[in-house]
Amino acid sequence: MAIDHEESTGSQQCPIEILQDSSNSLIPHVLVSHPKSDEPDSTANRTNPTLYPPPNNRDDEGYLALKEGALYYVEGMRLLAAKKTSESIACFQAAEIMYLHAASRSNIQSFANLGYLYHYDRCAGAYFNSVDPSKAESPSEALISAVLELGADERAYYCFLHAARRGHAESCYMLGDLASSGKGCWKDEKMAFECYMRAHDLSLKYNSVIWGNAAVRIAMCYERGIGCQKDLNEAHAWYARAIKGLDSSTHTNGRGKSKMLDAAKNGMKRVEQRLS
Repeated sequence: MAIDHEESTGSQQCPIEILQDSSNSLIPHVLVSHPKSDEPDSTANRTNPTLYPPPNNRDDEGYLALKEGALYYVEGMRLLAAKKTSESIACFQAAEIMYLHAASRSNIQSFANLGYLYHYDRCAGAYFNSVDPSKAESPSEALISAVLELGADERAYYCFLHAARRGHAESCYMLGDLASSGKGCWKDEKMAFECYMRAHDLSLKYNSVIWGNAAVRIAMCYERGIGCQKDLNEAHAWYARAIKGLDSSTHTNGRGKSKMLDAAKNGMKRVEQRLS
């Protein structure tokens, strides 16, 4: 059974099979498979398809679906780096289906992952939208059915909002970014500043990459007067804190960490010049 997507240039079939006998579920049952190799050209050589949800495991907390979605997302990023655009979109579509399965089981990380997928428009507009709201049996499923009526930017906003309200720190600063820019929502600089502060406080005891990222954003707010009173001394202190968190972190976080660390160092230089 084909997946019903909105129109897009990425027309390749999603690398999962939707089962026709799963019509009673909000998110249909699927057969999943993955490459046997991590080489970009290995997509044709895949593992034997397995059923999700598995017959004897309801995956009540959605962790299995979350893991399967993450594998598809990584595969999509690898193909994207290899400039295999249609193949990467197909994998991101598969990731969306699996994240939706996890989200329907109230898995908060899956809402955050969906937020990123929609925010960066990984599927180039070709998102899953074949849901019947009458099949929603829980608050999470009701939220999903409502979100899937929206465009990508609005989907990202509501996914990050849902995760942030439940204490997901990374979603808090991503929600702040959307509120600051007005992408997918009304522009609200005060809300953005509050989201950055909450992201910092929530992650303070366990993840220096997250509180470091939040600290960069807080510093920028103080430097520019975004959602708060402009204060160069506060900006300087928060840039210093961001550098400490990002520079000392054991989490590499790839190019994103380096980009934010550079932003913090450059911001500190700017503020020091203005204070001198």
